[in-house]
Amino acid sequence: MLLAGIVLAVSGCNNLPRDPKHTLDNIRKQHRMRVGLSEHPPWVVRTSGEPAGAEVELVRRLASQLGATPEWHWGTENQHMQALKGFDLDLLVCGLDSDTPWSKEVGLTRPYFRKKHVVATPPGENGWIVHIESFLAGQRSQMEGLLSQ
Repeated sequence: MLLAGIVLAVSGCNNLPRDPKHTLDNIRKQHRMRVGLSEHPPWVVRTSGEPAGAEVELVRRLASQLGATPEWHWGTENQHMQALKGFDLDLLVCGLDSDTPWSKEVGLTRPYFRKKHVVATPPGENGWIVHIESFLAGQRSQMEGLLSQ
């Protein structure tokens, strides 16, 4: 009986971490990533054309890796946090620090730069967060260069 219980418990963990709302799968299937932007130089810079900044470049690279195109949405941090809570955005970049007051309401990556910078995701989409964190870990050596552009 104990062995059967262990087998059942372990077999239920084969798809962890999960995305209850399937954010990562949806990005891959729809080939688009809905990204909230709030200006915060040098992380996110509003220009007369395409957005710029270190985090914008990271999003472009992440989207490319997933075969997706970023769909940019400008607004305030508050507007975007509400949109994340409603699963209307897939990601928010705006130079967020890990001590953001939104940490209990949305998903946040682990700090990826200087032990404090994070990006925000819809709440509970842990598979998506793990994917982003893995991607960001591979970009660490290039962050200083991105910030000086």
